[in-house]
Amino acid sequence: MSGAVHVVAVRSTVLSRAINGLPGGNAGVLVVPVPPERQVRMRVLAKAVLMALGKRFDVPGASGFDAALDADMQAWVGVRGITDLVVTEVERLPMAVAGELLDLMRPLGVRLWLVEYEPVRHRLDPLLNAASAVEMDLAAFEAHWLGRRPTLRAVNEDPVAHLRMFPPVPCTHGVAFRADCRRLLRAPDFAIVDALYRDAFRSTESRLANVTRQQHPQRLAALFRSEFRRIPCPDALVTVARAMQAAGFLSRWNVIVDELRLRSAAVRVARHATRPPTEWLKLDAYRRTDVPAVCTLLTSGLGPQNVLDATVASVGPDAAVVEIVSDNGAMTSLSVDRDGRSFLAAHVLRRRLGGASDEDLLFAGVGARRTSAQMICSKITKKAAVEVGFDAIRRLDATAVPDHVVKEVARLGLTFKSLRPRAAKNPEAAEANG
Repeated sequence: MSGAVHVVAVRSTVLSRAINGLPGGNAGVLVVPVPPERQVRMRVLAKAVLMALGKRFDVPGASGFDAALDADMQAWVGVRGITDLVVTEVERLPMAVAGELLDLMRPLGVRLWLVEYEPVRHRLDPLLNAASAVEMDLAAFEAHWLGRRPTLRAVNEDPVAHLRMFPPVPCTHGVAFRADCRRLLRAPDFAIVDALYRDAFRSTESRLANVTRQQHPQRLAALFRSEFRRIPCPDALVTVARAMQAAGFLSRWNVIVDELRLRSAAVRVARHATRPPTEWLKLDAYRRTDVPAVCTLLTSGLGPQNVLDATVASVGPDAAVVEIVSDNGAMTSLSVDRDGRSFLAAHVLRRRLGGASDEDLLFAGVGARRTSAQMICSKITKKAAVEVGFDAIRRLDATAVPDHVVKEVARLGLTFKSLRPRAAKNPEAAEANG
């Protein structure tokens, strides 16, 4: 519920105990005291809110310190799921600043609690009357929060948790893989393997259904690359490769799997599936939203030019997917890494609250003019690596080779060869080959 609540109480141990007993920021409640400044301005109060959210001010964003802190505060409060913002010692807060804070929280649906200690002057009365604020004393404040257990937000289950303890699969070549798994594995283990095998088989069929034959290698390579980034277990990756191999035969393509190279790449190549969960928390130190959002898109597989060409409307709901233009000019959807979606969602929210339309660039103003996208993104990733220790784990290619995905997957152990004979130069040979 949005709105304002005005709490008037005498500073006491009872009040401190009631405020300290609030659930905390991870349950949608954030407590921020008004800084002890002589003249409290909105910039000072916004900085206090950002610091309460864990932001650091020694790491600027890609655009420096020129942006308003209130926009940063609004974006992070909105994306963190804050429902109640408790501001204490508001007797030091000017009415203009309190009104601006109320205006910033209203679009987010955040309820603002203004806790006033021993008020001498009623400077906020005109604002509170205009905002129809609810008056509450200490007893009502304690009754509202007392006994309320922390309602922690539901933690999303790991979508690949079942793939981290994947059963060992036999070393079988070709389409006999599934039959050997049925024969050699226990029934519960085979059920796990067969479920992943069927999903990968259907995904491969659908990926090749509506594209030309010349695009098959790129589509197959892109599908396996996304699975390679997502799946942590080498045996699960082998299962996906064998399923793609079986589906490729139906389209007259031989998917050659080098299992030893594939297993070696699954261990030595840095990817999202093997990234420690604490790695993404390093980006949470930025109070600006541009650097974390750029790093999120780069680690999700977008190229530097795609990142800078992305518009606000390119980002899907909950920042789960991003629409980009593929090599053939068609629009394709790319999944965003699960742990980095909050950073991208915060940047989209900041742009929309700032008045950006769907056609506006997502990263307007990032980078200097006449600088290539590759250089801009390289500078941002180096910045994140030096300042907070976050490695984007992406090789920023300077050249745009159409089959770069195929070459990248070949280094992982998958190559593609057509099973159709080449057209002969004379009609007799072509008729003999069928």
